[in-house]
Amino acid sequence: MESQEFRDAMAKLAAGVVVVSARTPEGYRGLTASTLVSVSADPPLVLVGLEHGSLTRSAVIETGQFNVSMLTRAQEFIAERFAGRAPTGGSNVKCSRCTQPATTTSASGR
Repeated sequence: MESQEFRDAMAKLAAGVVVVSARTPEGYRGLTASTLVSVSADPPLVLVGLEHGSLTRSAVIETGQFNVSMLTRAQEFIAERFAGRAPTGGSNVKCSRCTQPATTTSASGR
């Protein structure tokens, strides 16, 4: 990610909710986080807290990679889904699959 692209993405995050995700050989892991702090634009660094026992934290440690998808108010259902409060059936959250970790394709910033 380029420095300006990182700055632009951080400017969109007032006090929002993000989905932190990682991909392991066993599958995708993700969680909803309400705190994301921009530490540096060059290199692009962020700080996010992950619960010690969470599968997402384990996946991030295992792979050394993670993705942050910034959500808008209209995407509350995605935040609820990754927080474990929404049904898993029905409307699925679409994710892009590439060499990077999972990214929610409709996020306001990635």
